Amino acid sequence: MPDVPRTDVESDPKTDARKPEPGRKALIRAKRMFLVLSVSILAGSFAWAAVLKLADPLSTLLDIQSYEILPGPLLPFAAAILPATELWAAFFLISGPRNFRLAAAFVLSALLVVFMAAAALGLARGLDFSCGCFGSDPDAAPEKPGVLFFLRDAFLLALGILIARENLPANPEAARPEADRREVDRPGEPAPRL
Repeated sequence: MPDVPRTDVESDPKTDARKPEPGRKALIRAKRMFLVLSVSILAGSFAWAAVLKLADPLSTLLDIQSYEILPGPLLPFAAAILPATELWAAFFLISGPRNFRLAAAFVLSALLVVFMAAAALGLARGLDFSCGCFGSDPDAAPEKPGVLFFLRDAFLLALGILIARENLPANPEAARPEADRREVDRPGEPAPRL
């Protein structure tokens, strides 16, 4: 006998709303796979860049110095903090809880904006510098960032924004403490004491 839906059982709107239609299941699965791929690309790029910078701290320091943005005393600090930040953010992007993934996506996106701004400023000032994104060879001539640098960073920035958006709380009201919600819901009534 063909499957006939039962009419004697009432449907529950709560459970029915959670069950996606078969076509939506494939769409949800594709979205999840795209998100996993996006996280892998962004976290992998920054983790690899951090490892290369940590492997050669002197080149990292010289690359940062070539931008002529930071004063001399801050250069060693920046050369130590930058790769550590990249590595930790990549780690939390892959394995952290939702709020850590959100923070990591925000940090990596902010770093990309800073990198693109610093490179644009260096190009506008006519500096002879290497981007130093994935380490650099101190004996080689500096390779200035070009169109591919900006396209790559814009692509990574788009991934970072997408990942951050996907890790935002689904219900912003749920993130607020209960007392705050009560105060907004019923102005004039004092919030109960805890």
